[in-house]
Amino acid sequence: MSAHRDEHLELCAAQVLGVLDEPGRAELAEHLAGGCAVCEAELVQLAEGALVLAHAAPRVAAPPAARARVLEAVRAAGPVSPAPAPVPLPERLLAPRGVTPLPRRGPGFVTLAWAAAAVLIAATALVLWQRNANLSRALTQAMAQNHDLQRSLAKEREWSALLEAPGTQVVSLMPTPAGQAVLQARVVFDPRSKRAIVIADALHAPTGHDYQLWAITASGPTSLGLLKPDANGRAVVKLENVGGNEAVAAFAFSLEVTGGSPDPHKPSGPVVLVGKLAG
Repeated sequence: MSAHRDEHLELCAAQVLGVLDEPGRAELAEHLAGGCAVCEAELVQLAEGALVLAHAAPRVAAPPAARARVLEAVRAAGPVSPAPAPVPLPERLLAPRGVTPLPRRGPGFVTLAWAAAAVLIAATALVLWQRNANLSRALTQAMAQNHDLQRSLAKEREWSALLEAPGTQVVSLMPTPAGQAVLQARVVFDPRSKRAIVIADALHAPTGHDYQLWAITASGPTSLGLLKPDANGRAVVKLENVGGNEAVAAFAFSLEVTGGSPDPHKPSGPVVLVGKLAG
């Protein structure tokens, strides 16, 4: 038997109401298989309340033509899908949940029966409230995800516009005598917005080393950070405010010990790639 939880009472209410889904039926059946005094008492009380509500409803005679219309609608609807299998309740619970009309008893029993009906109504309201709360949470999460996607899409559109912006340059970086001939890198740079997209290939740094990117301005080099390529040696980096208030004249890569140069304005290792802007 699974340990009793408050959620099992909600499953009991949904079972009596006939709205328990397949996972819920399986969970409740497993829980009741070993016996649970709390849930068993809840099922009996809710079932008696349901019977009281059913017997309290006034009987209304159907119009004479209703039978013919109902039969015609049934024939037109075709075969009916079988209803979901009920929860296999223990034998000791089958009698209290039967449909035999309640015998008339003293005022005390009537009071208890109406109390059970009140509990059933409250349980119904609880089930509906929780379903509504779950739907509200799901809607809130979906709206938040949509907001994040819209923001990411707007950001990507800004970067895509960089390729078509007037004045954008594509700078090809070439290996220096200190660099390997297989090294390749390009920088798409817009001097007006100070945005850059760096695309590099074959960046297989030796063990214990990193490649570091630099922007060269009139006042000297400024570190733009380390490049972390994938397993194929490819790296794509998007940068903003490149060069700050100064005009960028060139870009360069240096091979540094792991962690990069300790001076953000001076490479400590060899410069292996360099490319100048036009003009």
